[in-house]
Amino acid sequence: MNGICEHSLYNKCLCKNNYNLPIGLPLYDGHCHLDLFFRHGFNKKDFDLQFSNGRKMIFIDNKHQYYRWFTDLQLNNPYIDVYTTYGIHPKYLPSNMKHILEQLENIFMNTSYTLTEKVAVGECGLDSSSNFSYDLQLTAFTMQLKLASQLNLPVVLHGRGTESFLLMFNELKLHLNSDHRLHWHCINAKTDLHVITSFLNYFKNSYIGLNCSTFADGDIELQTSFNKWLVNIDNIIDRIVLETDFPFLKPYTLQPQQYNPVSGITFTAQHLMNILRTKKLTITKIIDQSNENIRALYGIN
Repeated sequence: MNGICEHSLYNKCLCKNNYNLPIGLPLYDGHCHLDLFFRHGFNKKDFDLQFSNGRKMIFIDNKHQYYRWFTDLQLNNPYIDVYTTYGIHPKYLPSNMKHILEQLENIFMNTSYTLTEKVAVGECGLDSSSNFSYDLQLTAFTMQLKLASQLNLPVVLHGRGTESFLLMFNELKLHLNSDHRLHWHCINAKTDLHVITSFLNYFKNSYIGLNCSTFADGDIELQTSFNKWLVNIDNIIDRIVLETDFPFLKPYTLQPQQYNPVSGITFTAQHLMNILRTKKLTITKIIDQSNENIRALYGIN
């Protein structure tokens, strides 16, 4: 990784070659899929080694496939804390919708056993690449918004396809108060930024998730427009959540063996710092603020 000492991601380092990330700085991953961590070439031994020198990490684990809600991965690592969100992703809709929605409600009403603290509904939303119709996706999305409203739970949002964003925003306004806590996951150059601007203005406790896909679009003109949008949003640093979506979204500049939750968060922070260079932010400041935003969003310590 250019600009940051890779050794300092996992160890205390005082070299003067690059920027050193303080080992005492905890890293919060605002969106990942813990139950899938070790199914894509990553292994538990390497994972534990990355935290053996005291780096602490807090994961917001997103269980977005209803048939894996109760597939728990026990990390048993003293430097790791896990909080979990449960939702019905628009690409993974059940045939027995009513039963699965009842099961989702039972999870949050503490009648279904889970190992970690439950902090949000989602990810849920609309996806143009789904095999399911928009009508069916909207049904699942609306029911999850109603549940989140009823239980005053944050919502993790997933949108894909130009027609999805405005439809989702309208549903959000219809079913949720303007002070509801929201996390619109995976905002990037292909996002409908007009809708996201309105979303941030309307919902005062809303945040956008930035990850490695945010800085990887092949369309230079589109990426430049997105970067300008980030720069022009007032106090954007107060509205961002750093996330990895790990084990997915490996940045093209990292080798497979380099990509993990630690490098994913720091890579995103580094590139965000480069885009927001006129705001004179450091990588540490960006990570610190994202950590604070995640704690506020999900109501965790």
